[in-house]
Formats: sequence, C-alpha cells, structure tokens
Amino acid sequence: MYPRKCLDIKASDLLYGLLRCLHQTNRTEWESKLQSKWSSPNDTLICYSVRTGFNLLLDSLNLPAGSEVLVSAITIPQMIDLLKSHQLVPVPIDIDMGSLTVKSEHLELSLTKKTRMILVAHVFGCRMDLTEVVNFAAEHDLFVVEDCAQVFLADGYLGHPSATVSMFSFGAIKTATALGGAIFTIRQVELNQAMSRRIKEYPTITPFSFFQRLIKYSFLRLVNHSSIYGAIFTFLELLRHDPDQIVMSLTRSFQTGDLSSQLQYQPSTAQLALLYRRLSRYKTEAVERRQASGYKLTRHFPNDAWWPGCYAEKHTFWIFPICVSNPLQMRLRLKEHGFDATLASSSLIALPKADKNESPTEAQLVLSKILYLPFDASMPSKDLIRLAHLVASDITRISKHCQ
Repeated sequence: MYPRKCLDIKASDLLYGLLRCLHQTNRTEWESKLQSKWSSPNDTLICYSVRTGFNLLLDSLNLPAGSEVLVSAITIPQMIDLLKSHQLVPVPIDIDMGSLTVKSEHLELSLTKKTRMILVAHVFGCRMDLTEVVNFAAEHDLFVVEDCAQVFLADGYLGHPSATVSMFSFGAIKTATALGGAIFTIRQVELNQAMSRRIKEYPTITPFSFFQRLIKYSFLRLVNHSSIYGAIFTFLELLRHDPDQIVMSLTRSFQTGDLSSQLQYQPSTAQLALLYRRLSRYKTEAVERRQASGYKLTRHFPNDAWWPGCYAEKHTFWIFPICVSNPLQMRLRLKEHGFDATLASSSLIALPKADKNESPTEAQLVLSKILYLPFDASMPSKDLIRLAHLVASDITRISKHCQ
C-alpha cells in the first residue's frame, strides 16, 4: 500500500542528527551559520516552529486588543488560536480554490478602521502571487505576514520582498524536513531585534528530547516502504485500531492542551546542525521530480477535471488534494487498490464567514469534498496512471460543483 505521505529525509541525515545529539557543539556558531546561509543575521530568525515564531511576532508587535487580522480562509487552527490568545480578531478572506490565491476584492470589503495585519498562507505546495496583497497592505499601512510553511522549494525564494515577515517550516512532513525548526525572514530590523531578544528567554530543547524524535521518525521512515506500511495497516485494523488516527497522532507536531507552553522553546543545537545540513545539501531537482510526477498524474485526468490548485501559477504538489462527491467512499475504494488516501493529510481547516447566516466560503465548500491522494515522486508511472483512472470519473462529476 502506498503511504499517504513519505518523509523527505534520507537515512544518512537521520544518522547525522543522532550523532549530533551525542556530540554537542557551540550553539551560537550554528545559529550564525544558519542565518548567513539563509540571508543575514539582520533579517533572519531561527525558531522551534512557525507557531513559536508567530507567537513571538504577536508578542513583539503588541497590537491593541480588538485589532483585526485579515486571514486567508485556509490555515491551521493554531494560528487562529494564537491570534485570539492575543485578543486579536481573525477576519476570514476567501480563496479562489482554482488558483489558490486570495480573492483581492474581499480584502477591500473586509477592511475596517481596526484592521492591522494580513496573514496569508500558501497552501498545498502552491506559491501564490502576492502582488495585489502587498500593494493593498502598503496603501492601508498594514503588516503582511506570509506563511510559507508548505512552499519551501530550495530555489532561493525567502518570501515576498514587500512582506513584513515570511515564515518557513521544516517540520516532519515538510519539504527538506529537519524534523522541526522554522526560519523567519523579518524585513524590519527593529522587529527582528525585538523577537530575537524575546526568544533568548526561552529554554532550549534538550539533546535527549531531539534524539527521541529522531528515533521515532527513523522508525516511521522505515515503515514508509509500501509493503511494510500495508502490512502494519492491515495488522492495526485486525486489532480494531484506527490506522488513520494513529498515523495522524504520530506525525502531529504539537499535542492537545496548552499550546503556549509547548511553543516557548528554542531548537536544540543538534537540530540547528541538521537544519543547516538539509539547507546546504537540498537541491531543487528533488522538488522538480515531485512536480513532474504531479503533472504526469494530472495528464491522465479527464480534460474537464478540476482540483484545488489546477490553475495555480506555480504548483509543486507538496500534497495532492482532489474534490470528490463522497471522500470517505473514495478513500475506501483507493485503499482496496493499495493507495492510502486520507481526508486530513495536514491540519488545514477552512475558516467560516464571520456571519454564520451567510453562505459558506468557496474554501469551505471545497474542503468539505476534499481527499488527499497518496502521492510521491518515486511512484512508478503505471501506478500513477492507475491512481488517476481510479478517481477520474468522480473528479469529473464534482468539477462544476467545486468551481
């Protein structure tokens, strides 16, 4: 059975991380090397996670209570939780799900005297054009925070040059994963300095804690092989355990409970060293292979097929969502044919409109019918074609509903 998501890390990288846990070196040296590798110490901050850095950002900005933040309608729930914990009001901005871009006309409609920030997320591996967003922000003196967690491509893109902050993740299921860690590009020197001062007050993750994480993901990488994964999947079902829930819990970055207490850490020195190794060695060819496989899959869809991001200017297929009439039924059908599709490949949610009496957003409508395909660049062409044919008829039927 093809797993829903393969870890983008080599065994040699995992071994390197384990050895670094046993041989601690100068932390400041690794931070400086990472900052210089990314850009410079003046605009680069290394964090434990994107959520850690976003929490730091909100602490440092200290916006007045009741300030409004325009948020692209697909995001992760913890970003909304963090806004609310700072007494800020998230205002959803709908997305054109064909191109996965913010509907610019909704920015103007949602603007009030209390608006202070725009938080926009690139999703599914599609990098949207932010020109209209940053121009709108400049006109109305708003901060722009760009969530690039799903679109690191090793192509030199450090975020839109006019965004206030651009946030990149190297969490467990991300491209070029270091099993955690985030890098922020911060284009206001004083803001970078304020965030840097605050993060120094956080304790550091212990080498043992990161060592345990490396062991867990070494095991998960081992069972990612299709034959082993399928056998374990079947065994769990025989024991009447839900494999879907187990996989999600094993790859979840943060557990339920108080989020703030889980965020307030600095990455371990071993993790900084592993992240530096990944950035130094990761090649754009890896993303290009995945992109080529994604387009090969779509070429076997019907001509009138539609899926989220099908009109995107730059799609790298970090994950591959489609819309079908009955996602659960299709998931079971694919499982019978050896494909572990899932209803929740990531923790993304669609935000509802502020007025619950209004019609659902386009993002809500699409995510209610979404299914994530088990897709990887290493999948043989014959299986890519088989997967496309299995979902083809249902994609066609649902196309006009989703557009």
